[in-house]
Amino acid sequence: MMQLLGAQVARKEALNCGVRKCKNLVDNGADLKEKTKEHGVSVVHFAAANKKHGVELVKYFASLGCKVDAKDSEGEQPLDYAIREEALEVTQEIGRLSDPSYNLLLLCVKKNNLDVAKKVFNLFPELFNESTCEGFVISIIHLAAYFADRLSVNSPISGKTALHVAAELGNDRFCEWFVEEEGVDVKDKTAKGETAADLVPWFNLPLLKYLKNEALK
Repeated sequence: MMQLLGAQVARKEALNCGVRKCKNLVDNGADLKEKTKEHGVSVVHFAAANKKHGVELVKYFASLGCKVDAKDSEGEQPLDYAIREEALEVTQEIGRLSDPSYNLLLLCVKKNNLDVAKKVFNLFPELFNESTCEGFVISIIHLAAYFADRLSVNSPISGKTALHVAAELGNDRFCEWFVEEEGVDVKDKTAKGETAADLVPWFNLPLLKYLKNEALK
């Protein structure tokens, strides 16, 4: 019973406080694997929604074996909670713990969340200069750390830039944002020589026409 009560308090602290208080609860036997009965929300879900202390909390709970990809009763992961709260640094940390190749900007493209994507771009502009390679994302941050090198939007390495991904998904709004607001060249090609227009789904004729018209400018 004390473990369950401790778990309830730990979830509350994860949402509002820092690591120190959570550590005290863990030291006193709080069961971090316990989820809420109503929605199946884990302590990592609560930590993901903590914009101020979420980064350190997520790392702490992960170090104790808590799953950063756990799902609640609606199928949402901590990552979804962080994005909804626009806790972008927390989102980056969860992504890094889940998969070193994770790219938040590309995730926003896939989820069609333009408002958050713009904030992500302003906060982490280097994410746009990442290329996907055979289904994986080559992280510029890791490459810079190990090879002091940078990938360029104008010369993608063996993959697709964010514009290519947006075009392939038929995402009009993202394509317009990348081209009109960020000045991305629609003529940029993937390693296979494909432009964004080449990747547009056959049924999205308006987007295809838009990209082809931009290429003529």
